[in-house]
Amino acid sequence: MFIALEGIDGCGKTTLAKELAKKGYIVTQEPFLSCTAEVISKTKNPETRELAFYIDRLYHLEQFIIPNLNKTVITDRYKYSQIAYAYARYRDSEIYDRVVELNKKLLEPDIVILLDLPAADALARKPVQAIDFLEIVRKKYLEMADGRWFIIDARQGKKEILSEVLKIIK
Repeated sequence: MFIALEGIDGCGKTTLAKELAKKGYIVTQEPFLSCTAEVISKTKNPETRELAFYIDRLYHLEQFIIPNLNKTVITDRYKYSQIAYAYARYRDSEIYDRVVELNKKLLEPDIVILLDLPAADALARKPVQAIDFLEIVRKKYLEMADGRWFIIDARQGKKEILSEVLKIIK
């Protein structure tokens, strides 16, 4: 089974991923390669940035996710993060359209767990983005949600969220 954890910065994805790893699940994250983070932080070219995320994801799928699909693999961020954040940065542009197109043919997770949190709450936990930007990202996530998505109120405590996620996985 392949599961993607999604949500805005500060929603608790990484904390949840660590707890799931303690429970014995195979947990990974994006970006997968440390060099991707370096490229993303140093480039000023939006196309380079988005392609770096995409190439990292292809490598992540090939080298880690697909070889482990005989077990439950959980990733902290997947293609939906790139789409939601690209939407907030470049909506109504060719760059955003290319990001969507590139990610269309990639492996679909069996389950997507969205930790939903208002931007103001997320920024109280981790002040890394502007509130308006994060609200746009959040709305895009909610817009993408389909029948494979489980939306969890991330204002709950860590134990409650973990319990809810474990029920979904089983």
